[in-house]
Amino acid sequence: MSALRKVDIGNTAILPPDEVRAGAVPELRWVEIDDLRIDDSYQRPLAAANWTAIRKIAAQFSWSMFAPIVAAPIVGGQYALIDGQHRTHAAKICGFDRVPAMIVMTAEVGQAAAFAAINGNVVRMSAFHVYKAALAARVDWAVAAEAAVSAAGCRLMTYNPGSGIKPGDIASVNEVRRYIEGGYGHLVTLALEALRQMEHQRTDLYAASVLVPWFSVLRELGAAARDADLVAFCARQDLAKLQGQCLALSQTDDYRGRRPAEIFRTALMAIARKELCTNAPVPQLSGEAAMGARMAEVAAKERKAMRAVT
Repeated sequence: MSALRKVDIGNTAILPPDEVRAGAVPELRWVEIDDLRIDDSYQRPLAAANWTAIRKIAAQFSWSMFAPIVAAPIVGGQYALIDGQHRTHAAKICGFDRVPAMIVMTAEVGQAAAFAAINGNVVRMSAFHVYKAALAARVDWAVAAEAAVSAAGCRLMTYNPGSGIKPGDIASVNEVRRYIEGGYGHLVTLALEALRQMEHQRTDLYAASVLVPWFSVLRELGAAARDADLVAFCARQDLAKLQGQCLALSQTDDYRGRRPAEIFRTALMAIARKELCTNAPVPQLSGEAAMGARMAEVAAKERKAMRAVT
């Protein structure tokens, strides 16, 4: 186990008692699910997506992951369910009759305010936090993601590196997770390995603006990408430079309104098909696809000129 830290507020001053308006002290108890009532005037309705989430909670149900619900007493010995309707529905699906609850003493208006505060004043969990926790718990996708990225000599970040990012630091956690869960861990390794061997000191090659289209192109190419020399391809084509050219192109009148990522992906696909799919027919190119092919030709001429003077 890693070193544990205490709850420490540092130099933050403790508020004077007369400035704290905490209300009545809540009580913890088990409550019958059938005694809970949901006020639709402020609660979220249960749409298809909500039921999908409820079934997922039920399928993975564990009391160690069940935070006590928040409820308030109402007439008739019942309770208004303020927070926790998804996990309560999941508990009922699992056959449980009771759930742990924190009982707060508040009227109807206060119940709605509590719901808004609980669901609004939340420190959002970033993809980095989710990955770090999943890795510590040895969740399958996190372990596989770490392995796929590490195999390429890179590091999948558990925090936002910001300006301190180093070559090989991968911050696109959600994108890597998506490919891992889709069964494309090998593609992640191949894609990153090609970039890693191209230039060890650059960080721009690992930006999401480069990685997302690069992963997508390789996935679409399928076997052609797996069998190709991607290291040599990346040595010929500077993906970060190409992405920058596409970004500039998106600001021109002909491409205004088009997303730079879309332009880059289409151009990169045109180049990859031409260079990696030697047995495939070359399609008629137009727009940014033709531009991508032209960029490949220009890059080839630049390399030829450099060889002539060295």
